[in-house]
Amino acid sequence: AISLFDEMFLTIKPDLITFSTIIKGCCRAGNMKLGNKYLDKMLELNLKPDEAIFNLLMDACLANNSCDLALEIFGRMKELSVKPSAKTFGLLIKTYGFMKKLPQALAVLPLMAKLNIPASIFIYTSLLQVCFNTRKIDKALFLYEKMTQDGLKLDSVCYNKLVAGSTKCGRIELAFSFYEKSLVDRQEIDSAVKDKLIQEIKKCNIE
Repeated sequence: AISLFDEMFLTIKPDLITFSTIIKGCCRAGNMKLGNKYLDKMLELNLKPDEAIFNLLMDACLANNSCDLALEIFGRMKELSVKPSAKTFGLLIKTYGFMKKLPQALAVLPLMAKLNIPASIFIYTSLLQVCFNTRKIDKALFLYEKMTQDGLKLDSVCYNKLVAGSTKCGRIELAFSFYEKSLVDRQEIDSAVKDKLIQEIKKCNIE
């Protein structure tokens, strides 16, 4: 398919949809370098890539543990004045999370606010994961307070992160309080997360 696509350059000018399709194929094959090559070809033909193409490339980079390349792609997006979406910012947070760069991940929130893109529960949950992975429980609590202040309804995924993360950081009573809140909000906690919490409660002799 790629060789056929290359032959097209000899006769016709591919459009945005064509480029999107071939770049998507490169990403699915895990070949981000080739995807970047076609991104360059788009620019040579004065075709401006849209936000969806950059998201495809960033997502593929993360799937192949190429965090530096994901940041490079986001940088190119900024250079071309392509407006990121909430999905783009979610991928950016995930990138910083893999790199364990919490300050940079948290700095995404003001970037979103500047562009008038509201932070969803998905964005906050992604940030919570970075907090717990870097064992910054104070930052996780700050995010939790901000979520509740903003009136966001916590879903099952978010509660599982809060319970599992607090347990991982040794804050067992806090983990149990989040578990109780999940019951009130009727959000299910995974059995593995629940079992781990119970084990830690027994170790600590918490009544």
